[in-house]
Amino acid sequence: MPVKGAMVATGPYTVVVHQSIPNAAFINQLFDSIPTWIGSPTAIQKMSEQAFAKNPVGAGPFTVVSQSFSNETVVKKNPTYWDAPKPYLDQITFKTSGSDEAALEAMLAGQAQVYGGLGETALIKQAQQHFQVLDQPGTSPYDLQLNTAIPPFNNPKARQAIYAATNFAPILAHVFGNRYPVVQGFTGPGGICYQQYVPGYQGYDPALAKQLVKETGLDQKPINLGTVSFSPVAVETTQALATEWNAVGIKTNLQSYILNSLIQAFFKNGGKWWQSMIQTAGAYDPAGGVGVAFRFSSMSPFSGVHDPKLDTMLNQAQGSLSMATRCNLYHQAQQYIAKNYYGPFYFSLNPTNVSAKGIVGPGLTTAVPAVAVTPTIPWEDVYYNPSSS
Repeated sequence: MPVKGAMVATGPYTVVVHQSIPNAAFINQLFDSIPTWIGSPTAIQKMSEQAFAKNPVGAGPFTVVSQSFSNETVVKKNPTYWDAPKPYLDQITFKTSGSDEAALEAMLAGQAQVYGGLGETALIKQAQQHFQVLDQPGTSPYDLQLNTAIPPFNNPKARQAIYAATNFAPILAHVFGNRYPVVQGFTGPGGICYQQYVPGYQGYDPALAKQLVKETGLDQKPINLGTVSFSPVAVETTQALATEWNAVGIKTNLQSYILNSLIQAFFKNGGKWWQSMIQTAGAYDPAGGVGVAFRFSSMSPFSGVHDPKLDTMLNQAQGSLSMATRCNLYHQAQQYIAKNYYGPFYFSLNPTNVSAKGIVGPGLTTAVPAVAVTPTIPWEDVYYNPSSS
């Protein structure tokens, strides 16, 4: 964590940052983060915070023409952008879509040329018939968060029962068309320190699950299983899990939340209200974005785990300047999470971007690892080439 007064401008184009502890992830943490969004200090001083948000002034590749929050933003080429001749596009209109279906319909009608983060397998297959479709290397595995602070998941055997009751291979095949790789830890193939299989990980064992369900009383009261409502992947996962768990005697109450409600659920009753949540739990760098600490650190309000030993492992990994040492520590942390049944991992989401033929750019025609969940497209590098249609 930076200490007060630790950021010092030493020249017109240089900033020196001093941190209170070693942080090998610092450069990766800057990607797609607020500290890199440099606004005009003159404009900030002249405008109110609300006015600057609607009319930002900075040094980016595009300038804002108009915006309607949560609906539409129009930007145009910045003629004074430092990296000329970029950007290549004269104007971009960003529109919010209510669903994958609506977004694909807009593209089929010629009303849109790019859609990022298409998740439904049937729609992806449909898009492949008309557009360029590119899977990005996943960095953010889905996991089941278990709240270890309250019953039933303060009991390790109850947590083990959930591991043993879950077989994600058929879910991946029937719901997602085997588009995503099964993983057992908080890293994905597009990020650093990737380890697909974790030694000691409790696999699917329905006989053991039924035994543990009886021992722990998991069959006596339904488990609340929640996720975000805006992710079809997450919602379909909860539905499939409910079916699997029912086979070993675990009943579920499925809950889906809009983002604000999800945050409130995590904070309710001092973090001791929710029981289990399907979430993503990773980033390109495990110490960046919505990384492992976001879901498994004692310091995070969105974590169900409060284990000082695990905190120490994650802090040591973040602080090591040796990549080999960092990865070794992260692999140890993944084994520790598995040993204590803190939360089973399911698959690494590979975000799918769809674009009209002839559009070229990173994230659209060449893969770009996501900082967290879905990759940020560097729009200044995107251009239209009719000859590639």
